[in-house]
Amino acid sequence: MNREEYIGILEIDNAELKKENQELKKQLETINKKYNFESKYREKNYKMLREKDTRQKEFIEYLENEIELCELTSDLIFNHNKEMKIYKEILSKYKEIIGGKE
Repeated sequence: MNREEYIGILEIDNAELKKENQELKKQLETINKKYNFESKYREKNYKMLREKDTRQKEFIEYLENEIELCELTSDLIFNHNKEMKIYKEILSKYKEIIGGKE
């Protein structure tokens, strides 16, 4: 093999390596895009779950506060006993629905 043939083989190998490198870059870019999308999707879902938990806790606190207010005034006004009973039923059912979270 002479010098020109050897250089020709090296050029062919170099071209093949460049082509393979470009294909690998495309694959890596596709993987990165997919990973970024999945990460953003997971972050969004996690944020929504945190917000839902916060709203559930706020609603439970609201009901518990209303029950406490009714209990404080229940001796004074008869209607508050009815309200308190309703709040307690709502709170109990809500906790049951969400799995007893508090």
